[in-house]
Amino acid sequence: MGISYCNDFSSTWKTPLTIFLNQEVIFDLHGLNGIIFKERFLDLYNYINEINQKNKNRIIEIKYFQDTKNQIDIFYNKAKRIFKGIDSLELGSDAMESILNSSKDVEDIEENKIDLFTSLKTYGIHEDENEQYYSDLSNKYNLSSDEILSDLLLNNQGNFPEDKIKRELKLVNQINILRKSRKIQRLADIEYTLVTRDSCVFWIANNENIQRVSGLPLACEPGFLTNKFWFSLQKGFGDKYPQSFSIITKAKILLSSHFSRSINECYEKTIQDYKNGKLSKDQAIERLTSFRKYEKKPEDINEENSLEILPFLSKEIFEKAIIENEERLMRLEITGKELKKKIEENKTLEEKNLQLSMELDKNKRLNELKEELVNIKDQLVPLDIIYNKTEKTISNKILIEKVLVSIIIIASIPIILFINYATDYSPLISITIGLLPSIIISIIAVSKEKTIKPVDLVKSRKQRIINNIRKKYQNENDLRQKLKHREDKIINEVEGLLN
Repeated sequence: MGISYCNDFSSTWKTPLTIFLNQEVIFDLHGLNGIIFKERFLDLYNYINEINQKNKNRIIEIKYFQDTKNQIDIFYNKAKRIFKGIDSLELGSDAMESILNSSKDVEDIEENKIDLFTSLKTYGIHEDENEQYYSDLSNKYNLSSDEILSDLLLNNQGNFPEDKIKRELKLVNQINILRKSRKIQRLADIEYTLVTRDSCVFWIANNENIQRVSGLPLACEPGFLTNKFWFSLQKGFGDKYPQSFSIITKAKILLSSHFSRSINECYEKTIQDYKNGKLSKDQAIERLTSFRKYEKKPEDINEENSLEILPFLSKEIFEKAIIENEERLMRLEITGKELKKKIEENKTLEEKNLQLSMELDKNKRLNELKEELVNIKDQLVPLDIIYNKTEKTISNKILIEKVLVSIIIIASIPIILFINYATDYSPLISITIGLLPSIIISIIAVSKEKTIKPVDLVKSRKQRIINNIRKKYQNENDLRQKLKHREDKIINEVEGLLN
């Protein structure tokens, strides 16, 4: 590429210029389209700052239209729908993939958008506040006539959707309104321009009917202005070159662009083939998934993979490679099914072996428990005899005491009656005998320092008898209780195994 002398840039840029960024260039600045595009924009931004500093005022401003902001809002809303599974991700949108890959939830997508607009403010890039583009005063500069739109749609040949043509024409038209339909011949006089990388915008801006009015195109690529500003600042060859000068960078962008175009053509053809019944749903999904694997940003292209990419720049070769890949996957799928069948057979055999092993373990455990249960029952036989003998002794002892008390009470009745009628002291004796039990209980209560009822005395006596007799066989009774507890546990475990 030759560099010739241009009188237009013999000194620093001095005329006012307002640059309007299109959506994809704003995404470049935010890093959504990869490192190379961000660095290319920063080259342009730094040269603008340098020009402004040399002129000691802000003669070059950077803005974006309200329509561009609206499109960014729509873009992020679509990202949210894709994240929720309501919409699908289209090929070729590095910005969309970047947003989705960096988001764990919908809130992250919204934060990404907020960061983008915050970043624009940080760089001094603001939304255009002009609301008079379609007022009566501006109407005479309006390019959006039915004639121009019809001409664009007629020459489109299916390259761009109709709604996109109308949307981008509106932006180009607004630049023309700002220029007041002046036919510009010198770059230094353009005053307003739309900076974009969108091929649809370039196609519209270079339309013969539009250029007949505008002179120099109403839109340009970031690298174009970067180069012009580099010359304007009279940079020497010893200075660091901008990315737009790099042949390697241009080659990477060109390869990535052509490769993406081939993929997109195959993508559209796959969708059409599916609609026409030439492909099943599974085949279409498999191809679309394969296409996505081949996508590459400019910075992903290097010396090693560039030779692999070159053959795929042809849509036919790329499509053939995808079909061959599908056939290979089908062969792998058949092999995989056979392997899966064998794995399932082995799994069934393993499950049977496991079930048999568990049955054997259960039977082994049942035999162990039965042996232990027989052993426990053998030990319980003499202990049960001792226990029953002890309980019988307790019952007999309590019964004897009850009988003795009853005999004493019955025998006392005639004696009391005799004394009462046969002696002169009968009233005194009767009172003494009547109070005697209370006196005895009171004496015991004082010694025990608590209130005692006659029933409590009987219960206390009964408990002493039980404790004294059982104390003689304490060890045997404790062992019997442990064996009984273990016997219950064994029976429960056996019932659990059998059920």
